[in-house]
Amino acid sequence: MKMKLTIEEIYKKATENNDANAQFDLGLMYYEGVYFTQNYYLAAQWFEKAALQGDIGAQLNLGFMYTNGYGVKQDYTLAKKYFEKAALQGSNEAEFNLGFIYHNELDYVESKKWYEKAANNGHVIAQNNLGDMYYQGHGVIQDYTKAIQWFEKAANQGNVNAQTNLGNMYYQGLGVKKDIVKAREYFKLACDNHFEFACRAYEKISLD
Repeated sequence: MKMKLTIEEIYKKATENNDANAQFDLGLMYYEGVYFTQNYYLAAQWFEKAALQGDIGAQLNLGFMYTNGYGVKQDYTLAKKYFEKAALQGSNEAEFNLGFIYHNELDYVESKKWYEKAANNGHVIAQNNLGDMYYQGHGVIQDYTKAIQWFEKAANQGNVNAQTNLGNMYYQGLGVKKDIVKAREYFKLACDNHFEFACRAYEKISLD
């Protein structure tokens, strides 16, 4: 973190001027243990002040902290509240996190809604996870063709899980004509990115 202001100046802006940027900076310093001893509780306090003024970074960080119970009591309802505030400001990371929480709660309809928003905004893990929902038939009618479409988007961004998923679908002929050559290509892509499972799959079908 590069300091353009002194700690005293940031603290003054945060307290006397109620400056959201300064409040966020203080929260981040306490969160990361930079210039202060790491203190998640104080980080959450400063993030909350900034979040109430609409600071998207603070809203995201609070959502993460409530998800994991860092400096606050774990509370998925509050986590979703802050992620939704950030999502309304266009954060695809917040959209993804909402999809992830709802997925863990087995609310696949809401999960799909938020994953789709994030995926359409280019979030690579959301694209892979949405593909998996179509593959599994969670919250949607099972559709291998749509699964492949989303896996391809994520794979093109270098996501090893999506590359491996595509390898598996071509190997089994799910939603596509069975194609061992293409399966091998996708497994190798993921293997080249150090995904051990894909390496084993690549070795296996190379021996077939």
